Amino acid sequence: MFITEHDDRKFYLGIKGISDLRQVTKAQYIAAERAGGFYPKSGNDVATGGFTAANGLTGQVFRLQPGDRRALLVSSHDKESASEYHFTNGWIARRENSKLPNGADANGRWVLRNEDNQIVDCDKYSVDLFEKYDLSTEKQR
Repeated sequence: MFITEHDDRKFYLGIKGISDLRQVTKAQYIAAERAGGFYPKSGNDVATGGFTAANGLTGQVFRLQPGDRRALLVSSHDKESASEYHFTNGWIARRENSKLPNGADANGRWVLRNEDNQIVDCDKYSVDLFEKYDLSTEKQR
């Protein structure tokens, strides 16, 4: 089965004293770290949990807490027969017949896509995806 990296972090950048932190992608955060002279000890992942560069650029990483990703039922009032779920973090789960990145057909499996519409994972059962990625099918309050 195809699985991409699951990241439970949110990334923010701003300029100290000038602009508030705003959410950015992991790639944008890493690029800002490198521009500020911050590099990981090994590999090519995030180097810091937060930084302030000489030019005032600041970055901060926050871990998602349980409940930060709550599913909103959109296609049915009965969650037992829903065919699509939208989550507050921008992710979508739905049955698809699309091609997966490994070349296989989804064949009606549940496909979980991130906010950039990239496939995160797929499974025969939606409940298994939701449990694996700590997604709730309760409506947002």
